[in-house]
Amino acid sequence: MFDVVATGASPLSYQWQRNGTAIPGATGPGYTTPPTALSDNGASYAVVVTNAYGAKTSTSVTLSVNQAMYALTLHAMGNGAGDIALNPPGGSYLPGTVVTLTASPAAGSVFTGWAGDATGMTNPVTVTMTGDKNVWAGLTNTTCAITLSSGPNGYMAPSGSTVTANYGDTLTAITYANTGYFIASLLMDGVPVPLGTCQTFYYYTWSSLTTNHTLTAAFSATGATVMPAITAQPVNATVCAAETASFSVTATGVPSPTYQWMKNGANISGATAASWSFATVIGDNGAQITVLVTNAAGGVTSSPATLTVNAASHPPTVQTPLRVNPSPVTGTTAALSVLGADDGGESNLVYTWYVAALPPFAPFPVFSASGVNAAKNATVTFAMAGAYSLSAFIKDLGGNQCTSSTNITVAQTLTSFTVLPSTVTLTTGSQKTFTLYTMDQFGDAMTTTTTTWSVTGGGTITTGGVFHATTVGGPYLVSAVVGTKTGTALVSVYPVLLFQSLGRETSGHGMGFMTVYGVPYEVDWKTNLITDTWHFYTNLVGSGGAAHVTFTNAVPQGFFQILANP
Repeated sequence: MFDVVATGASPLSYQWQRNGTAIPGATGPGYTTPPTALSDNGASYAVVVTNAYGAKTSTSVTLSVNQAMYALTLHAMGNGAGDIALNPPGGSYLPGTVVTLTASPAAGSVFTGWAGDATGMTNPVTVTMTGDKNVWAGLTNTTCAITLSSGPNGYMAPSGSTVTANYGDTLTAITYANTGYFIASLLMDGVPVPLGTCQTFYYYTWSSLTTNHTLTAAFSATGATVMPAITAQPVNATVCAAETASFSVTATGVPSPTYQWMKNGANISGATAASWSFATVIGDNGAQITVLVTNAAGGVTSSPATLTVNAASHPPTVQTPLRVNPSPVTGTTAALSVLGADDGGESNLVYTWYVAALPPFAPFPVFSASGVNAAKNATVTFAMAGAYSLSAFIKDLGGNQCTSSTNITVAQTLTSFTVLPSTVTLTTGSQKTFTLYTMDQFGDAMTTTTTTWSVTGGGTITTGGVFHATTVGGPYLVSAVVGTKTGTALVSVYPVLLFQSLGRETSGHGMGFMTVYGVPYEVDWKTNLITDTWHFYTNLVGSGGAAHVTFTNAVPQGFFQILANP
């Protein structure tokens, strides 16, 4: 984007130039180029500023266009070790570069596959750089170490403080309490495992091991109390005003604990179970929810959970129904408009256009905008005439939506037509039917109901386009008028050859015989059948019988022909 600041007597006009040539339409104080290509690198831009007193050309600036580069980023997944090699190396590549990735697991680790922009188990694998890429390489230990830690008054099996299992194996650890004791707590990787009251043994199973784990047990004497431990904390909740918010907690202890829920540190009357639900109001937004878990051995307070209460969201409504201009559509495009209303503000609404029905075999119409707020005013482009049904989906920030629909008729509009045939040759007494090939605004054939036919120069034509060749000559102009459009064709009419003598006349006159019924005819002659042209001799009218023609001595001996309706 380029800008210029100029001073001088108003008004000022601007004309931007590229490499010394004016850029069409670039007539403002700023100019934004179209999307650039490498071929634009080094192009020079300047602007000519003009007012009534003269013109001034700015200093030229040069546009630099750099080659786009794409980044290939590697990520590790799994608890194993190893290297990932790139060929070619570097991690930054020109578009279209094919990069080979090779995973080399370290000793004691295995390759478990690719993820992201490369998938599967193929190793090496290739990635084509069509954009920035992220690839995860899985490297996992071939063995997993399970550490079993048992306090006094109980034990765990398998025996030994550390058990080694193969990657993918299933392993079960058993925890036993000695007589007169029970399992007071059991932690898997530091997280409490839910236990029953005074439980004396427990089976813990890992399915398909992929990493190391620690299982720790503590024991208490039967009849002893165990302070509560929270194994699942309350979690944050987000609701709309008047909706129900729910919180829950999971805890262990001996004897079984009791619960007291609190909002912003104050006890909530009647909220004394492991879970609590209530109808929210907008004033509850941001409240901190906790729960105190107690028994005879003591008490523990949960981590706080945050309650977010949004204003009540109602579905949007249609303020101005879907409109089409023009209607019916007589061209290839139409303007669409629709307007919604919402308690979250109209500017937050999203308008998405949808084609509910269209004519058979018709391509889908194209919308100038859809899926944004600005799409409430859009242009639709059609590719075929017919009946369509369009809908506008209006959605608010909460995902609620309403719909406005309408039916649209795209009418065939005569754009051009051709008279067929465009050129024709006839003989007198014959006729020819002309037709129209008409096309609509999409280039598709269409039918017309009203055509006005006329002919200029000779012959006659009916209202149905049938031309009668009554007069020798032409070319005559046949015209067809449909609405404001006119098409034409040309007709030439020639006489009918009734008789032609191919014998020579040798005695000063020639004889030709034919039957003529009250129509005019013409006699022509030539001396050489090949090289000469026909010469007019006389016009006669048939008497209904055989015609007899006598040449005078002024006509050389030769050949003759007789034409009817010349």
